[in-house]
Amino acid sequence: MSGTRYIIATRATPEDPAAWNGLAVARETEGRVLQAFEAYRRAVELRPGDRRIRRNFDRFLARNRERIVREGQAVTAPATPAESP
Repeated sequence: MSGTRYIIATRATPEDPAAWNGLAVARETEGRVLQAFEAYRRAVELRPGDRRIRRNFDRFLARNRERIVREGQAVTAPATPAESP
């Protein structure tokens, strides 16, 4: 699936975590790992308590952490509300 509709959605409603999650899934499917990472991270930042978004991000990291680090990105995930001080 093309990420075009999700790019449009994130531009139209940049505070919509579902749009960022959709973009992340699309980019991951396309093999665009760094772009997927940034989109997942944004979705989690916008709605840290959303279990579905967090699960998607955690699964993505489990599959791609080494590649992300190898390509020069620091792998940090936003804290969930329970993890926040």
